[in-house]
Amino acid sequence: MLNSLNVVAQIPVEKYRNEILNLKSEEAIKDYWSEIYAIDQDTLLNLPVTNITVYDSLSISNMIRTALMFEIHKSKAHTINNITPTMNQAHNYLARASLPLWSIINERLALGNEGDVLSSKNLAYELENV
Repeated sequence: MLNSLNVVAQIPVEKYRNEILNLKSEEAIKDYWSEIYAIDQDTLLNLPVTNITVYDSLSISNMIRTALMFEIHKSKAHTINNITPTMNQAHNYLARASLPLWSIINERLALGNEGDVLSSKNLAYELENV
């Protein structure tokens, strides 16, 4: 999945991979999702959209972290009502960069977690970006 993003060198993918590999409990995984969510909500959304390079770099960095969470932790990364993957995709201005995250969305839908905010009837936020 990450290869299809054509990742640029300044994004510390190996650092993120090591951080995520070291998440050993469900609580640690939940806390890491909260950290990514905070970056999205508190930093990314407060950047001026006129500086699209910085915005896109941070957005793609969050999407890489999201992809790594699912690549490394598989179904343990799928937590009920976790909107962080959706936010990462929706707040990205490069629709082409969002396409690799669709496999994650499909995985989340396949789990069919009752009560999850993401369902096959509720894909508007994800589709809005593409």
